[in-house]
Amino acid sequence: MKSSSVRILFYCMAVLAIGCSKKENPTFSIDGEYAGKVEITTKATQALWDDSITLVIVLDDYEYQGNKNLNEGSGYLKLNADSVRFFDYRTTILPGWDWILLETYKYALNDTMLTLFKESDLKTFYYELKVVQ
Repeated sequence: MKSSSVRILFYCMAVLAIGCSKKENPTFSIDGEYAGKVEITTKATQALWDDSITLVIVLDDYEYQGNKNLNEGSGYLKLNADSVRFFDYRTTILPGWDWILLETYKYALNDTMLTLFKESDLKTFYYELKVVQ
């Protein structure tokens, strides 16, 4: 009789512990080094600007370098499950400069590729970046 009471008590404690456990949000990470291309398209005229870039992300910091003049920057980011928001340190120097990796992008990451996409009223921004081994 005593052993069945202990089992019932243990079972109740286990159910209570599982039911009361705090569920934490999963941690997302896009840390790594990437190389690829960026394409910026003007919606009205379909004019296309493109460049090759490298992007390095470590924890909440990033740095990128392109081949075109002034296509470089660094800053910090905030990552969510399906989007990433970039805060570039140069925005006070060159506000509105299209090459600045700034604001919120939708992203997808797999073993070999990071893609970033942002759409404004006037332009679309698309980054296709391969993971550098």
